[in-house]
Amino acid sequence: MYAQRWLCGLLALIMVLALLPHASSAADSGPALASGNYEKWIDRIANLPDYARRFYSWLEENADASGALADPSRAAKVSGTYVHRVHTLKGTAEFAYSAGADLDELALDAALAHAGDTPSIAMNYIFDVYGAFDRDHPEVFWLGTESVCGMGIDYQYTSGNGTAEVDYELSIYFYLKSADFDVRIEGYRDPALIAAGIQKRDQDIQRILSNCPRSGSVEEQIRYLNQVLIETNAYNSAVGIGDSGAAAASAWKCVSALAGSAGNEGPVCEGYSRAFKVLCDELGIPCVLNEGYARSSASSAPEAHMWNYVQVDGSWYAVDVTWNDPVVSSKPDAVISGKEREKWLLLGSGSEISDGFTFIESHPVRNEVNSGGTRYTNGPELARDAYGAQQEPVKPDPTVPDPTVTTPTVPDPTVPDTTVPDPTVPGQEPEYYLNVEPYRGGEIYTAPEKDGCVFAGWYTDLEMTQPLGKDVTTGCAYARFVDARMLSVKCQITEGTTAASAQTDLRLLTGVCGLDYLYVTFQVSYDGVSARVICDRGYEQLTADGKTVSAADVFCIEAAYFMSYTLSNVPQDQFEKPITVTPCWCTPDGTLVTGTTRIVSICSGF
Repeated sequence: MYAQRWLCGLLALIMVLALLPHASSAADSGPALASGNYEKWIDRIANLPDYARRFYSWLEENADASGALADPSRAAKVSGTYVHRVHTLKGTAEFAYSAGADLDELALDAALAHAGDTPSIAMNYIFDVYGAFDRDHPEVFWLGTESVCGMGIDYQYTSGNGTAEVDYELSIYFYLKSADFDVRIEGYRDPALIAAGIQKRDQDIQRILSNCPRSGSVEEQIRYLNQVLIETNAYNSAVGIGDSGAAAASAWKCVSALAGSAGNEGPVCEGYSRAFKVLCDELGIPCVLNEGYARSSASSAPEAHMWNYVQVDGSWYAVDVTWNDPVVSSKPDAVISGKEREKWLLLGSGSEISDGFTFIESHPVRNEVNSGGTRYTNGPELARDAYGAQQEPVKPDPTVPDPTVTTPTVPDPTVPDTTVPDPTVPGQEPEYYLNVEPYRGGEIYTAPEKDGCVFAGWYTDLEMTQPLGKDVTTGCAYARFVDARMLSVKCQITEGTTAASAQTDLRLLTGVCGLDYLYVTFQVSYDGVSARVICDRGYEQLTADGKTVSAADVFCIEAAYFMSYTLSNVPQDQFEKPITVTPCWCTPDGTLVTGTTRIVSICSGF
């Protein structure tokens, strides 16, 4: 017998894989960092299979107005979906059967079992390659960051005497356009608009570079680019992640900052950083995108951010164009605010920002394109000092007192300091200073418990600013506990949804006290399917019932941010079905903590 199947039933699961931690196997552990440091993100992936390298080349070849990335109809169409076939697996498997068995289903099961986790590992490579392409080629402004894969299988089998053999060919596809997905962002889903956008992008690049001091030094050119971008743009304080419309989508792309934009059309940090790299690329100046959670001082809260590293005279330095163009509250949309600066230009890792707080502490690199995926932290390493700061400093005259220096008060070592408890002294250790070994002795780390609280991580200091290392399994550390209400579930449905609505979106929300968790997830059981999804959105504030609320308003006073995941396009016939949701977070030291389970339904939100 012969059977051919397009496995549509796997699509929902495989779409989730783009947000889940990468799978692994003994034969191939999937994407991992290469040894050394690399300028291009694609070179940072170790042991990149040939098919993944070819996929990267295909993306580059199709990154113009005539390619399939701009016009998916130029790609193959399988079961109503435009796709690019990235990889094909072939194999033969044997299976046993009994009288009356469904041989067609048994053959399919045997083929998929024989393929094992190889398809999911291949998809992980695809997700990482697409993410690397996005960071290496910010000039390709019309693509979204979400990637979706699917697979189809052809198989045939022969049977007899209770045993059968199935030959299969399993194809793995990168999705370009389906009924509910488009690799292009909203506002750029018409090839003609993309072509016009490319033309405008190139005109803006040439306009900016027409006055660039090309005959000058690389330093002069970088200062010029920073000046142009901060003097022709105003940071977009109004747009939020997930906002719709071409202007909102462009805020994260190079075209917003290249055009010189303000107000609702202005760039956010990604727009500034991508534009800076595009201009550096045009000038032949090595430049990379970096991202993570940045903060301007040791006491400020970290924020999701993007900035650049740029190479000058053989060494790498940091440039944060966005923070060189600060928002002035009295005139937030002003292109020229009078506060434009070079404070965050050509800095080294050890450049002091304030009171001993260094740049690398201010801007730690995370470089994680997909939640739970590979972290591309093996990029160029910064020079220790800012550019031009390596010269020998002028030595002060030792015979002349320095009025700016005061002699610190030296404590009397014979007098005990009773202001801070000493955890090594019995009777002085805080109740939350605990031996970690009972919780970290196995393969899975468990969390200590406290009534009315949830565990939020192990720390090595009393102020709980330095997380315990992930591989530390012995000794004592400070256990942080927060109000249990934080790790609970709240829900929002699309405004205006009624029982008569054809479909709706359900946004799941939980709270966090900071942005240093390794990941935050929801375990969702819905309509007979269970999956763990990683929160892909974070907010300081949300609008609910016409009011702007903070996480502290919704969960508890310690909650600083909302974390969310959206179940999209839930159909009407599912409105009354229960959805079981359990929030979890993984603390900075690697402990997985489970919160309060809640059972919800769409109709309960009417």
